Amino acid sequence: MGRERWRGRHTAAHAGGMGSLHRATAATVRAVVAMGHALGVSRVPPQPTAPPLQRICSDLHRLDLEREWLLTNPPVPALYHRLLAVSWAYDHALRDACSALGVPAPERDPFGQAERLATEAELSAAGLRW
Repeated sequence: MGRERWRGRHTAAHAGGMGSLHRATAATVRAVVAMGHALGVSRVPPQPTAPPLQRICSDLHRLDLEREWLLTNPPVPALYHRLLAVSWAYDHALRDACSALGVPAPERDPFGQAERLATEAELSAAGLRW
């Protein structure tokens, strides 16, 4: 019983110590941020970046293979929904590739079959291979 009592006190003291450390750290961070604001320095949030072109190409390749696999294996459960999801993801990757290469992307979302084919041809003409 003595050992259990000691462990209980140790745990309670340890938890209290960590709480006060957390409060002190939070207060220090608030003070540094306030000092930065007073000096006219503010934190600039990072700008969102587009995915690298290699990743876009690998996504296009993977999604194209997935779409082909779904079309050749009709007894897949929820085939329509899977094809729809893969098509939307493929269109999104095409749009990313268009913005990365400066090729105009179709306005409509999701792409129609003709728009998708024309976009693929334009990206291919711009030198993109996937």
